[in-house]
Amino acid sequence: MIDIIIPTYNRPKDIEKFVAEIQKQAYADYHVYIIDDCGEHPIEHLIPLNGRFTYIKLPTNKGQAYARNVGIEQGKGDIIVSLDDDAWFENEDSLFIVQEYFNQYPALGCLMFDVRSPNEAYLSQLQNIQADGQIIGSHITCGCAYSRKAIEHVGGFNKFIHSVGEETDITLKMVHSGYELRFAKRIHVYHNYMPGERSAAWYRRLRFNATRNDMLIVAMHYPLIWVLPYFFGKYLSHVLFSFRSKRAPLSVGLYSLLALPVALLKLPLALSERKPLTNKQFSEWLKIRW
Repeated sequence: MIDIIIPTYNRPKDIEKFVAEIQKQAYADYHVYIIDDCGEHPIEHLIPLNGRFTYIKLPTNKGQAYARNVGIEQGKGDIIVSLDDDAWFENEDSLFIVQEYFNQYPALGCLMFDVRSPNEAYLSQLQNIQADGQIIGSHITCGCAYSRKAIEHVGGFNKFIHSVGEETDITLKMVHSGYELRFAKRIHVYHNYMPGERSAAWYRRLRFNATRNDMLIVAMHYPLIWVLPYFFGKYLSHVLFSFRSKRAPLSVGLYSLLALPVALLKLPLALSERKPLTNKQFSEWLKIRW
């Protein structure tokens, strides 16, 4: 059994396309969990009543990290595929190949697919990934798969992260626990991701979350000697990047600035979940992260 987890929020057209695409898969033993993060647009009528789909609507907006946890808790499969609502497999045998990788690599915790988006090359080209099955130090949830054993062992997604950066948190928890992250060049995913078409409010929230969450991840996972320099270094880096944005740089930059006091308020919670990498793990991870 393979579980497929799809968080969604106010994108009925994407869900309709996703449902059509996922049903092209030749692999028979899969179940799709569509988690509606309290969206305003009804989508339940778009979900087939064929026993292969489960639709869950959250009572309040909780973010992608929380929504994925709900899907994981509902599922039963040994393998958990994570896709976005605007992403789909390009080959009909993809789920068969997913299973092959997990059979081949017993310590595999996360398998990253080869994703491309409009006007961009495949991730393997962008990140210069040479070998199929290569060990990697980063992943993105728009196209990957997890071992249920691994994702449950590391405690799933961090609920207070909400969205943006939840992949880094999972990556570091898996590295800490000794699981492998590998790249699947044989599994192709198209991600219809066009950030330029999204609202200014969406982009401000993106930059705010990215700034705040990066600092909290440093506090949770970096070796003690590196916490302070990276905590404030990442803050300054995000703020400078935001003020140089081509989209409303002043307001976007101000949102990044506001991330520091919010991160400081959440810092005790982050420190209560602190499981730092060893210096050796950290050094090795820095060499292979994106």
